[in-house]
Amino acid sequence: SNGLYPALGVVGPTMQSMRRSTFCLVPDGVTSTSRRLYEAILFECIPVLTSDRFVVPFHGSAAFYDFAVSWPSGRGFAALPDHLAKISKQEIETRWELLRAV
Repeated sequence: SNGLYPALGVVGPTMQSMRRSTFCLVPDGVTSTSRRLYEAILFECIPVLTSDRFVVPFHGSAAFYDFAVSWPSGRGFAALPDHLAKISKQEIETRWELLRAV
């Protein structure tokens, strides 16, 4: 098998882009979670949750927001790049370590 949906040529490059990225946006899904979250975790890309109605997976895990970034949709997206750029390299490394432990 070539990925989740081999008939869609964009899946491979999308997954490769996620693997090369530090942060990955996780928008609303059809439900109160998103497949993109699990893909971000799989490819060790720090999830940036952009939904106010997101349900945290791994119930009971207080460490979820230690590796994920929450960005409420009411804040808009104009300031998001600056916010992410201000996260120190040390904090990024720490978040990656926690993400890999999931």
